[in-house]
Amino acid sequence: YVALLLTLAACAKHSTNTELPCRTPPPIYTGPNPVETYIAQADVIVIGMLGKGEPEILAGRSFYRDWELEVEQYVTEPLPHDTLVVRTFTGATNSVGYRMPIKSPSLAQGQRVLLYLEKDWDDPPLAVDEFTIVDLFGGTFWIRDGRVSIRNFDEPEEYTTKELEEVIHRITDIVDRC
Repeated sequence: YVALLLTLAACAKHSTNTELPCRTPPPIYTGPNPVETYIAQADVIVIGMLGKGEPEILAGRSFYRDWELEVEQYVTEPLPHDTLVVRTFTGATNSVGYRMPIKSPSLAQGQRVLLYLEKDWDDPPLAVDEFTIVDLFGGTFWIRDGRVSIRNFDEPEEYTTKELEEVIHRITDIVDRC
């Protein structure tokens, strides 16, 4: 079911001006994805501080919440925005109206994060400064004491903690090679 959702989301992507040059279809989800997978799916990669989260909204059968993100650094090509809106999918209703919660990383005001963002949302449409996170179950990485828990393809399945600057360097190297 999760693999089907991710495949459908990848097929429904819309092109933007911030697209990275190495677009590849995402692999079937088997657990925490490596950084290379998120880079391939992201329209923009950013470091910032989460601000206020709006109350949860129901649109059609989907629940979502919008978060303010104060941009600290664009890891990829910068956008003309100091603040972005990050729309997070928080659940859906089934055919009889019962809520089906989604177990995805939780966000909180004041968290410093590294986010892999894309323009993938249908209704209501996203504005130019609004994005979603590339992977419902990942794509969000908390930064604590200058360190990030993230892994690369050549590392074991479990997360490894790295210095933020090392992660930024790895991301920019991958983007530059493409």
